[in-house]
Amino acid sequence: MHIVNNAITPKDQQLAIFSTPLLSVIVTLDGNARFLSQCLQSVIAQSFTDYEIIVVGPDALNRSTNVISSLNIHQSYVIKNCGAGEARARNTGIAHARGELVAFINAGDVWTTDKLDKHVFHLTANPSLGVSYSESECISYCDFSKAYRKYRPETAGKLENILCENAIGNASGVVMRREVLKDLQEISCGAQGVEQVYFDEQLNYTDDIHFWMRVTTASDWGIEGLNEVLTWRRVQVELVSKELVQHFEHWEQLVKHCQSLDPIVVNEVGSLAIAYRCVELAQYYASQLAEEHTVKALLNRAYQLDRRILNKTFGGKSIDKVMGIICRRQLGQVNESPDERRGLSRAA
Repeated sequence: MHIVNNAITPKDQQLAIFSTPLLSVIVTLDGNARFLSQCLQSVIAQSFTDYEIIVVGPDALNRSTNVISSLNIHQSYVIKNCGAGEARARNTGIAHARGELVAFINAGDVWTTDKLDKHVFHLTANPSLGVSYSESECISYCDFSKAYRKYRPETAGKLENILCENAIGNASGVVMRREVLKDLQEISCGAQGVEQVYFDEQLNYTDDIHFWMRVTTASDWGIEGLNEVLTWRRVQVELVSKELVQHFEHWEQLVKHCQSLDPIVVNEVGSLAIAYRCVELAQYYASQLAEEHTVKALLNRAYQLDRRILNKTFGGKSIDKVMGIICRRQLGQVNESPDERRGLSRAA
């Protein structure tokens, strides 16, 4: 069923009855359309094949139709235009998804060929598990040679782990049951009429973290990670380097939105969460841009926000020592203890 406009024909509806896929892959276009071909190639190369593809985003038809037509895609696909923002794209994609399972991938990101197979097996073997996620490695916009950190999967059963350590990471690493979405849907009345909303469209760049926190606090579904790299996340260099202030505004907004989920925990770790973000950005600058003054400024800001950050991530070392560890680590000139390696990874 190939749909490249907003209409679904009766024939398409009949086909859908007999060919409903197990899984829906929602590809979101958010400033990364130039990488869509590489992203889709990693999707259609999956060893698991019972899925449909839904491409959504601003001007998705014009930005993706030629790319898709050039690929040999045998799976059914849908292309939908929607407003700006990844939350809006995810909500639009979910509205058109038919699968029992849902996976998300940003158009700038890439999957390993066995990703879907491993997540489907993980969810099938664990009926109480609602969200399965993988370790992700971040890459530069240009190539795969500048990976600078990994998420360390763990059972993300605590709001603190999700908010502070970003234990689940980017939505491109996640496959979830549709029932999870149904349990947490909300109704929105806006310019588009009455809609079902899942990801908070008022949040920028942190809507996925907010959703994982809702799963943890407002549902009985389990969240668990696979301890291997199955997702390559492309770092948005221009956002990191040119919109540093906005990063903190987004995270401050996230902390405010999470107050209603668990005010006690959020009051306890809200400042710590933003301090973790400072350390993540410090690691980014050390690995990609080599701006030592910015690295130190970010570490100082993290310490000012919440002094617990150095004990949480680097065993109480001074900022100068931490800065040295981060910078030398990128050059391969430091032998870290297991605790130091864990701190450097979990800080992200």
